[in-house]
Amino acid sequence: MGLLDSLQRFFKAGTNGFNDFERLVLSKVVEALPFALQGRLQRRIEAVNLVQRLDGGREVNCFVMQQGKPALPVETRIDATAGEKSLAKFVVEGSAGTANSGQIWLVDGNLFSLEFDQPTEHADANAVAGVRVELVEIAEFSA
Repeated sequence: MGLLDSLQRFFKAGTNGFNDFERLVLSKVVEALPFALQGRLQRRIEAVNLVQRLDGGREVNCFVMQQGKPALPVETRIDATAGEKSLAKFVVEGSAGTANSGQIWLVDGNLFSLEFDQPTEHADANAVAGVRVELVEIAEFSA
């Protein structure tokens, strides 16, 4: 098997969207953003058509695949920083004092991944008592 075959299999593995638990976290991040950036992040979330979950859902990578290649469109960019950057830290509070914290990561200003401290493969969005979000400084971007 060649490198091209391996890459194609890698990008085909996954689901075509976020689960309810991930959507809940992302919706709270959207709400925490300045109004001018909320629509950009929401459009990126809606455009994601490949989600890969690693290590029991601790790492959730998301892609907008166009013609078999990942795309980072300017229209959904919310930060001017090139490369990887943390957008936000969050804590998901569950029942009986349980919590799972993590970070949202950007690549070239576009949403790329959610990283959780604990596995989320069995997480139930209906059991979430609250989500606290702390944004990291956003480098201004003008389209």
